[in-house]
Amino acid sequence: MKSNHCCTLALVFGLAFGAVQVNAQCGDPDPSNVILDDADIWHITGGDLLTVLANPFPNNSQVGNYIAARTVIDQPIEYFRIISNQHFAQNNTSVFTVAEDLENEGGSNWWLFFESSTFDIVGSIECEDCEFDDDCDDGDECTTDECNEDDEVCVYTPIDCDDGNACTADSCDDGDCFNDVISCDDGNACTIDSCDASTGCDNEPMDCDDGDACTADSCSAGVCESDPICGADDGCCDESCDPGSDPDCFVCGERWDRCSSNSDCCSNKCRRRRCR
Repeated sequence: MKSNHCCTLALVFGLAFGAVQVNAQCGDPDPSNVILDDADIWHITGGDLLTVLANPFPNNSQVGNYIAARTVIDQPIEYFRIISNQHFAQNNTSVFTVAEDLENEGGSNWWLFFESSTFDIVGSIECEDCEFDDDCDDGDECTTDECNEDDEVCVYTPIDCDDGNACTADSCDDGDCFNDVISCDDGNACTIDSCDASTGCDNEPMDCDDGDACTADSCSAGVCESDPICGADDGCCDESCDPGSDPDCFVCGERWDRCSSNSDCCSNKCRRRRCR
């Protein structure tokens, strides 16, 4: 069966973090295979050299494995492949030389804040030897199984189910691709929910503007509301119209007139059903 490589990563600063090895191939770091955990960084002698004081003490068998640690606090764990390891008898220390340069851009070395912290050493994913494609089978119908003729190792590549549509959730099950339409419902009745194949979900607020400057337009539970505005400074009170003969005429309430909302009053203040 295909390895999923979902596991607990290195303990750095005493915390456990989980991650998935995406499309991991043989030779990549295998976080599920912790060879040496919580090794104390004793000193860093250069940009790509790590001197460690570890228990149990690492030896030359660590070459080809990986150091799992962070170069920046709160950033994802990075893996640094060990390309050499020399044992120092004094103080039971060991010097790792890694493939990547551990020196920060500013020139300061890790040990300035990694001192008295921890990292893990993890093994690499084992390779399966092969001569032909038929020699490779991970039991997963959602991968293509091939033999890399140059290295003579199996390579398992996930089937690409991406339909290029941002409005679908793409997955694979038993070798079949599924592109399920996603829901763009934001639970807000006052937005128009839609999806664009290029950009994904869009939740556009409903346009409740009635074009009348003398109304306050809003949306409630999917229904547009346009409450009259009446004030001496905005010109929305037309004292010349007759509400008895003109159904569109609105005259704001004066002080002590009955009201049900602030918009009923010229002062825009309705308290205890009276304009104030």
